[in-house]
Amino acid sequence: MNRKSFILKTGVFIGVCACAGACVLPKGEQVEPKKEEKVDFTIDLTETKFADLQKIGGFIYEKLIIVVRKSTSEYLAFNQYCTHAAGVVQFIPQNNHLQCPVHGSIFDLDGKVIQSPAINPLKKYKAERNGNLLRVFE
Repeated sequence: MNRKSFILKTGVFIGVCACAGACVLPKGEQVEPKKEEKVDFTIDLTETKFADLQKIGGFIYEKLIIVVRKSTSEYLAFNQYCTHAAGVVQFIPQNNHLQCPVHGSIFDLDGKVIQSPAINPLKKYKAERNGNLLRVFE
């Protein structure tokens, strides 16, 4: 294979890969939550990897769930994936909402959509603290 042929084939391959990514989810289609195992796990709040939950407004990702510390005594837990195009949502403490960085969908702290393009709410889980342990479950 000569240099010109290699560059041409590489360019075509890169173009196909770029276009394939845009075709994964048709515009306007919503991501349906997967039917998976029941969520039920416990976080030890003293572990270093959960240090962000020591402060109000902190959040972490664990087992495909985003866990948010809303106040001194209240924790919230949601499926971490936006229902629009499966971007990983982030907690925005200044605005007290969850936001998807992919297309800008915004969810309130009940998981309800407050700004589209998402239509479906985020799945919300129970979060109960007992001492240094936080249980997240359905």
